[in-house]
Amino acid sequence: MTRQSVEALLQGLAFAIPGALAAWWHLGQARRREGRVAAGAFWGRSLYFHAVAFLAYVVALGGVVATLFSLIDAAFAADCPETIGRDLGFLVCTDADDALRAALNGLIVVLVAGTVWWWHLREGRRTVSP
Repeated sequence: MTRQSVEALLQGLAFAIPGALAAWWHLGQARRREGRVAAGAFWGRSLYFHAVAFLAYVVALGGVVATLFSLIDAAFAADCPETIGRDLGFLVCTDADDALRAALNGLIVVLVAGTVWWWHLREGRRTVSP
């Protein structure tokens, strides 16, 4: 197995694992809320909170994937020779420190977007609960 194939496999898992966890969570939520009807609730407020929660959720998942990609880059940075690409005027390999900084940035995105997602989802559920 080559270095590129291992890296590609790990990058595929960086998408598959968060996606599978998200699907598992959504199925659990759908089963738990089956049959609930909120009669007479105004849908506009709930729609706003759920729309913002959805957007924050997408951003948080993107942050998780970006963090995992950055950690993969950091893990493979040690295998990268320093001289490749310098002759062409650009650096082909990712520096481990830059990759770890990018992973930290991804974690910050996950923390902020996750907080926005959780709060808006909670408020959206309050508007439809009797």
